[in-house]
Amino acid sequence: MNQRRYDHHAADKLEDAVLKRYPSLSHSARHVILGLRRMERKHSGFCKPLARNVSQFGREFGLSENTVSKALNELGELKLIEHEPGQAVLNGAATQIRRCTLKEIETGVPEKHLRNHTPVTATEIIQRLKGRSINYDGKDILPTYNPAKTGRIYMAQCRIQQESSEERTRKATMGLAKNEHLVELDIKQAEPTVIREVLRREKLEPKNWPDDVYQLLASLRGVTRQDAKTDFLRLCYCPNTLATLHAMHLTPGTFIYELGQNLDKLKSRLWVRGKPSMKKRRHVYTLGRTLVEALKGDRTHKGDILSWLAQGTVADIINATILKILDDESTHGWRFLFQIYDSVYVACTEQGQSHILQDILEQAADKIGIKIRIECANKR
Repeated sequence: MNQRRYDHHAADKLEDAVLKRYPSLSHSARHVILGLRRMERKHSGFCKPLARNVSQFGREFGLSENTVSKALNELGELKLIEHEPGQAVLNGAATQIRRCTLKEIETGVPEKHLRNHTPVTATEIIQRLKGRSINYDGKDILPTYNPAKTGRIYMAQCRIQQESSEERTRKATMGLAKNEHLVELDIKQAEPTVIREVLRREKLEPKNWPDDVYQLLASLRGVTRQDAKTDFLRLCYCPNTLATLHAMHLTPGTFIYELGQNLDKLKSRLWVRGKPSMKKRRHVYTLGRTLVEALKGDRTHKGDILSWLAQGTVADIINATILKILDDESTHGWRFLFQIYDSVYVACTEQGQSHILQDILEQAADKIGIKIRIECANKR
């Protein structure tokens, strides 16, 4: 942002009025106000949105994530800033922040709102789960839910997502009633399945797609399957797949190399189709026809677009499944517990309910024309 175009006079008046109106404003909140002004001057313009996550704001302000989160929440409660609808500020996921103008602060009426990038299904799930606690590891916890722009839902202030699958299962079962058992629904190789379907529709699917693409890559590279999973997603979501293949020392003549060539063609097509226009920023539509759009100020590359498509499509399936599970809680007597990435955890009271849950997940995928493999585990 050109400094000559920044309205320093209006910024000075705004900051003076805020400090006079709120003399008890914390030191960290004052620090953040000045930091937002510096960022506006450099990146966006006076009282224009800034797209960052909490850790990025922390680096900009020279403050810890926790201090930034508390300061942003303080400013939000006083309606000195606006953040993207559906987003809780205390979260690592990307969000938008906008300082309110002096007129907005005086009247209490926003002149304009930030664009809501959250898919409708994610917003509905968050509203329905608000205030709903989970008994986990023998303790009642009240998660804060946050959506990504792809529609994926994350739990803030909660370590459930960081724990291993085995540890998560053990702690989740501790909070079940005597007549309940835990059912875990998991989409196997979710993102590769979506990417394969997109390639098929674009007539770019390589021949002889393996049953386990992660294991194939693991054998080619001599690494563990978990490391191969990371490598595969890196190939899919990098700007230039062929360059990454060469860096991994993968040679022509293999399935992975042919896949890499076709991935570059696919990413180029998606990049052209999703070019910014007067009404849309850089964007892509998922297989469920959900629009995923860049935030203002996002620096995107071709791999990001494919990432949004794949993760957004998985979110379409998972979110539709969660809503149906929530709708049928009173009918079947089960309880939705939580969702982690491509897995859904439900407390069931009858053995046959796992088959019903599996059918719900399959039907959500069928609705958007994609076949998925599901692992359904009953655990006590």
